[in-house]
Amino acid sequence: MSHDDLVGKHGWSEGRVDTAAMWFLRGLGGLLLGGVVVGVIVGLAPYELDGLQASYSGIRGQVENIQCADRNECRADFVGDDGTRIMDVRLNGLSRSRPSYSRARVSSAGATAAWPDSRFNGAGLAVVPLLLAAVGLAAYRRSSAQSRHQRLSGT
Repeated sequence: MSHDDLVGKHGWSEGRVDTAAMWFLRGLGGLLLGGVVVGVIVGLAPYELDGLQASYSGIRGQVENIQCADRNECRADFVGDDGTRIMDVRLNGLSRSRPSYSRARVSSAGATAAWPDSRFNGAGLAVVPLLLAAVGLAAYRRSSAQSRHQRLSGT
C-alpha cells in the first residue's frame, strides 16, 4: 500500500501516515537490534560460560609447551596445582597473538580450553549485550526527540 492509497482511498491524514511509518520503522529497528542481541548471547554463551566457570570454580594451574599454529589459535598442555593434567588445550584470552600468561585456569578436568588466571573471563556475556542495549536505547531516544521536535514545530 502506498502513501497515496492510505491518504486518498482510506482517508488517513498525512500525520497519521507519518506516525504509522515512524512506528513501523522503530519496531523494525527494535526487532533487528533484538535479533542481534539474541544472536550474540547465543553465540557467546557457551564460550563465556566456560570462562566464568574456569574463573570462579575451576582448576588453577599453568600451561606448558605452548604451540601456536597461526595467530588465531594456540594450544598447550595444562598442569593443575592439584595434579590434574590435560593435554592439548586451546588457550583463550583477549590477545590474538601468542599468550603472555603461564598461569591459567580450566573449568574442569575434562576441559578443552584454558583461560588466563583472572576474574574477567566471561565478562563479554554481560558487557556485549549491555553495550548493544545502550546503543539501541540511544537510537530510540534520538528518534523520539526528533519526532517530538517535528510535532512541535509542525513539520
